[in-house]
Amino acid sequence: MQHVSMAQKVGTLLKRNRTVRAFSPKVLDSLYEAGVKISFTQNLRVDLRRPENELEAQATANFMRLFRHDSRIVRREIVNWNLVDREDQSTVQHLPDWQTQVHLTKLFNEAGSSLPCNLVNDHTFEYFKNPHSLFYRFLSLLTFGNISLHLGFAAEECVIDSKDGHSVPETDVLRRKEVLSKFVTALLWLKKICDAQGYGGKILLETLDYQVDVVKGRRVSAYEHVTDPEFLYDILRAVNGFGGLSFGLLLDPAHLLISAENMGIGYMEYADMMLDNRAVLLEEMHIAVPVHARLDLPATEKLFHIMKFLLEKRLIEEGRPMIINFETPTETVDLDAIAMVMFLREMLGF
Repeated sequence: MQHVSMAQKVGTLLKRNRTVRAFSPKVLDSLYEAGVKISFTQNLRVDLRRPENELEAQATANFMRLFRHDSRIVRREIVNWNLVDREDQSTVQHLPDWQTQVHLTKLFNEAGSSLPCNLVNDHTFEYFKNPHSLFYRFLSLLTFGNISLHLGFAAEECVIDSKDGHSVPETDVLRRKEVLSKFVTALLWLKKICDAQGYGGKILLETLDYQVDVVKGRRVSAYEHVTDPEFLYDILRAVNGFGGLSFGLLLDPAHLLISAENMGIGYMEYADMMLDNRAVLLEEMHIAVPVHARLDLPATEKLFHIMKFLLEKRLIEEGRPMIINFETPTETVDLDAIAMVMFLREMLGF
């Protein structure tokens, strides 16, 4: 009998369900009971009323319709948080503050310009330390459901590789002890002022994808130390203190897969090392690969294995809710959501 992979099963289910307009109440109840919350990343800089953005507008409207705007389940994540106060709240894509997550990839100022959120860079440190920074002013007015950020770089300055978009160190990669110290100091300042503004949620830390470049004749990585499971443990232990859970964990299966392959570690072994005994801290998972379009690739099967492992550890062993956020192209987010729910139905049996 021929083995049917998880990817093939989900692919078949997706083909049968491409025309789904809204999930049945039974499916929504099952997601809620399983502790699954579904989110997508929305770019507020894109005006969905313009004709050239029709595909994105329709797909995000379809996404909302799939989950019937169910406040128990549906969430959204925004990166252009500096535009929230100008958003058209009448659109179907809008959700209340408490159903909105903010991802701090950029730190904006009042002039509209921004700097990358890089915890080892002094500019980021000063931004987090200043209670009058624009983000804190937004936080005093809005009630974001979650705050998350990249755990960041091991160099003070990085540039983007034009070929594949990954980050490359432009300055020296710092030593582990220095990176650890800078991370902890910046994160504790962020928490201190968030607390002062009345934010009662967690701050989620996302690990990134380890890739090596040759700069000035040396092999270096922008995410040196950062993708080491022991380094992650040291960060979480330092910022959470003794028994505290103010900081949570956000994992991206694609980041885990890329890091494992570049480090020469088995991808499931690496996923296990990164999560270790920290499943209680795992609050969110990012899906950054359009699974509906790549189900025939071996990488997709590996990603399903990682997702299944993370979900089982978090949902079954811990029994607490977890957010699954789609960072896939917005114009396909509705199909990606269908594929993911089909995957969850296979895994959770509803």
